[in-house]
Amino acid sequence: MENNDTRGEFELRPSGGGSPVASTDAKPIMSGAAGQTPGEDLLPSRAERKKHEHEAEKPERSEHHKKPEKRKKAEKPEKPAKPAKPAKPKKREKPEKPKKSRKSAAVLAPANADVDSDAGQDEALAQGPVLFALEDENKKAKGDSKLNPKVLIVAAAAVVVVAIAVVLVLLLRAGTITIGTGKLAARVNGDSITAKQLDAAVAKLKMQNPQLFTVNSGISAAQVRSSLLDELVSQKLIMQEAKNRGVNISDAQVNQEVDKIKKQYSSQQQFDEKLKQQGYTLDTLKTQLKYQLIFQGITEKLVPESSISDSDVTAYYNAHKEEFVVAKDKQVAQIQFALKDEAKADDVLKQLKGGADFATLAQKNSIDAKSAAQGGVLGWTRAIPPLDKTQQEAVNNLGKGEISAVIKSSSGLFILKVTDAHEASTKTLQEASASIKTNLLNTQRNKTAQNLLADLHKKAKIVVYDKEVKDYRAKKDTTTKSSPAGK
Repeated sequence: MENNDTRGEFELRPSGGGSPVASTDAKPIMSGAAGQTPGEDLLPSRAERKKHEHEAEKPERSEHHKKPEKRKKAEKPEKPAKPAKPAKPKKREKPEKPKKSRKSAAVLAPANADVDSDAGQDEALAQGPVLFALEDENKKAKGDSKLNPKVLIVAAAAVVVVAIAVVLVLLLRAGTITIGTGKLAARVNGDSITAKQLDAAVAKLKMQNPQLFTVNSGISAAQVRSSLLDELVSQKLIMQEAKNRGVNISDAQVNQEVDKIKKQYSSQQQFDEKLKQQGYTLDTLKTQLKYQLIFQGITEKLVPESSISDSDVTAYYNAHKEEFVVAKDKQVAQIQFALKDEAKADDVLKQLKGGADFATLAQKNSIDAKSAAQGGVLGWTRAIPPLDKTQQEAVNNLGKGEISAVIKSSSGLFILKVTDAHEASTKTLQEASASIKTNLLNTQRNKTAQNLLADLHKKAKIVVYDKEVKDYRAKKDTTTKSSPAGK
């Protein structure tokens, strides 16, 4: 996986810094009695020095050897003397690094150093800067070992990012990736198609066409799954294109389409049963209808009605006149009853002969919901499924507007009516122009829709995660390349 992090490598720096300074532990010790010289309690007493002087039989010190006046001033407790700044040694030998020491220079000074003597002062002062330098080096070394908390946080965040990237790569290589609690089947320009959606599409098709999933169908389950995933991808692409083109379909428009379908059924219960048989719920039906309306809206924008001119219609009519030859035909309507409802059929026939409206009685009494929703109309005999022999004979003997007696067949009782009829003829251009324009428009829109989908698929970033589909397509590609036609 590509890492877009441009921050570079991390550099660890100590939180402290700057040049070394003298340790605060090296302050003069002020814990002695009042009147004492700072540090005097760490030096030999005056009585001990006099004792050594008498034993050596030295004469009393002359004025030349007495302490200077500055010494007396320094002995005043109110203003301790400020020690003279030691001269920087020309060349300092590198001392051994102390194991553990934070003591001040005054404490670490030799106990036998006679600061009253010039030699003792020189020795103590000479060692002072060295000890200070050792302390500062020790502190600096300790400071360097402390990591900046901000750097640690950034470094930890980087480790987490890398870990997530590794996990994603492993998931992609394994052919699956999850979102929330479900697996993904594919991504289309970043939009997800879940495995649950693909499984639902398979289950719906299995209910609609169970024969596709039999051994004798010649179609593998993986092939069906692959085709259905392609369909879901196409739907996703069309929805994305609709958003880009500003094509919107309202809930009211979808509900109108649902109502049109409902009218084909005699009751809500029959409608619900049909939905269940086809593997739909009301919500999934609305989703499917919305997609179809959106696709239709896109193609209508791409191919408006003005795309088909009158000259296009005329040219088609002249080139396909045989299509407009109308054979002798009759339009048939029916009212169907159960075999046990013979008395009811006779009563309805009596009402019809009395002048009752055929369409109204068909909607009220026919057990065939589809035709009942259309007022009992089945259609033109040349376009509808063949009628039962007994029914066809009855229709042949009826003229336009005439009604048959009650006809008994294996599927029930029927009352038939010829609602329209025409002799063999050829439609004029004027009669055919509307249907020609509609057919030409639909043909052009279908072609445009196919080209649009192909172009959207070509430009889209589609990633398939479903293992069964990936394996099937990989095997298909291998077979195609190895076959003579694929070479």
